[in-house]
Amino acid sequence: MSNSTDLIVSFSDNSAIFAPIDAFTCGMGLFAYVRRMPFTPSQPLTENNSAIMEVINLENSSLGKGRRDYCFIATPDIVAQAKAQQRSRDGLSNEDGLLSMNLREARTLNDIEEMLGCPVREHPSAVAALYYHDRIP
Repeated sequence: MSNSTDLIVSFSDNSAIFAPIDAFTCGMGLFAYVRRMPFTPSQPLTENNSAIMEVINLENSSLGKGRRDYCFIATPDIVAQAKAQQRSRDGLSNEDGLLSMNLREARTLNDIEEMLGCPVREHPSAVAALYYHDRIP
């Protein structure tokens, strides 16, 4: 376990905060399995308090909030959801996975903006699903 805690924070209103349960590759992307805070490890994971988010490599650019390394976009990817649940059942989840992931396996912010056809912060659906990365000691 690391000495700091990675936080995944809602970009639009800062009210939703998640902590990582796992980070893994799936298909053409890098994903994080996250759990809404506050929580205790003894609480069961449910659809209401967990989510799958795609990790987006910021390539040292800034969203105006959070760190300049990567951000997250919530995704309904059912293959990634199934993989996260299987990894959890098999005891392979690594809550420190964000510390050791290879960002080259993640899509970049430019990739996402190309797909959207505009900057992420100008696309209402993207902003609603966007989370920034922060870390507390």
